[in-house]
Amino acid sequence: MASFVVSGTLIKEYYTAIFRLIMWMTLACSATFLFSSGKQTLENTKEVKLRQLENNWYKNAWEYMYNKESKQGKKKMEETWQKGSEVKAE
Repeated sequence: MASFVVSGTLIKEYYTAIFRLIMWMTLACSATFLFSSGKQTLENTKEVKLRQLENNWYKNAWEYMYNKESKQGKKKMEETWQKGSEVKAE
């Protein structure tokens, strides 16, 4: 039988290369995860801003109509507001 003798420096170089490879793979996976998370966060922030703009548009329209209405119209609008709040609560 032939016996193979491996020098200590060769083993050291092997493990150094393996651990470097593991380190780079970990960094690549981490970077990919962070990029993906950042992209999703930006998309979510954009969606929230769009919804806030839409809600502000409705709010401004409601306030404009409320300010232009007579007392009877304001009373009807307040009743409608109450009914709308009840529907959301259910």
